[in-house]
Amino acid sequence: MTQRAAIRRALSSLIASPLSIWFSMMCDDRESRWVAFARTGTPGAGWPGCTEPDRAVMIFDRKSRVESDPAAAQRLARQEFDVAV
Repeated sequence: MTQRAAIRRALSSLIASPLSIWFSMMCDDRESRWVAFARTGTPGAGWPGCTEPDRAVMIFDRKSRVESDPAAAQRLARQEFDVAV
């Protein structure tokens, strides 16, 4: 656990609502995955690499999960307005 995560956890225990505890755990998970990615090139188990056909994305939530192209409609709509420079 990083120093920032330890401080966040200590402060959240002062106001230990279920939401703050859940949020702290989610942030710790996200942060540990970024650290793993920086060290090894992979963010950890259960998070596949992002490839164009499936566009796997990790959704951090109460129960984190991988979704394939979760914002497909928005991405496709933006493509209609992309202007070549």
